[in-house]
Amino acid sequence: MANLKTNLVKLLKGIAIGVAVIIPGVSASTLAVLLGIYDDLLEAFGGFKKHFKKTVLTLLPLGIGALIGFIAFWYPLIWIIQAEPIPTMAVFAGFILGGFPGLFERIRGRFKPYRVLLMIGTALIGIAIGACSVLFKLDTSYLFIGIDFWGCFSLLLVGLLVASAMFIPGVSGTMLLIAMGFWDPISSFFRNLIAFTDIGVSLLYIGFFLLGNIVGLLAFSKLLTRALKNHNATVSFAIIGFVFGSIVSAFYNYDVVVTYQAYQMTGIGNYIRAGLLLIVGIAVGYVLTTREKKKHEKDVEI
Repeated sequence: MANLKTNLVKLLKGIAIGVAVIIPGVSASTLAVLLGIYDDLLEAFGGFKKHFKKTVLTLLPLGIGALIGFIAFWYPLIWIIQAEPIPTMAVFAGFILGGFPGLFERIRGRFKPYRVLLMIGTALIGIAIGACSVLFKLDTSYLFIGIDFWGCFSLLLVGLLVASAMFIPGVSGTMLLIAMGFWDPISSFFRNLIAFTDIGVSLLYIGFFLLGNIVGLLAFSKLLTRALKNHNATVSFAIIGFVFGSIVSAFYNYDVVVTYQAYQMTGIGNYIRAGLLLIVGIAVGYVLTTREKKKHEKDVEI
């Protein structure tokens, strides 16, 4: 019964991760930190060969949950984001802000000037990702006319980069795809599968993207695990910077800037609504983070 309950909780957390992957500016790794599964994920991917059975038991319910969340919420969330991008971002940004007390536990009493500078630097990188999606809206659709070698190769590299970056809390894989001009083509492949059109070509391109994801996850997880083990405080400062930067980029990216112009025409009510949803997100994030912290303290005592 205990194992069933544990796996069910992991399944629900996996669904939350799958939902976070869809939303531009929202970092799945940040959500993993707030849900208390980030370290487990790093350990699982980092020890894939040494602890294969343990890795499978850890990743299976999370992976199934993430797949369910991604497939079930893809169309509804895309529709909501297109219709109401700023309120949607406000909820998730609030959720992340609510978890900040838990993140700051990692750096309490460990302040040093170079670590603060590193935190500022990574925050600027997170903000720059969103800004680049606005300033340089790239069109890569020409790579995917029919079956193209460079299209497959580029998706392999992009998948590797995005998967590696997504292990850094605060970095949104979706935002990276938007900034690099690959979000629209990849979205169209998934839409094709759901609509049962161009299935063969879409599966081929998605396959190369997912292959890059797998290589990136396995390779970068080991690097980050080693960095956290040997330089925990420094890496934690960098992570918090990325998280802060991701919150800013959630409200300044290609998908939402046009909405601000519309809001200027429709009045202040939309901003009030977004502000209220931000507060709701903060409250939910704080409650979940506090509960996860108490659960962790209880497990340590046992």
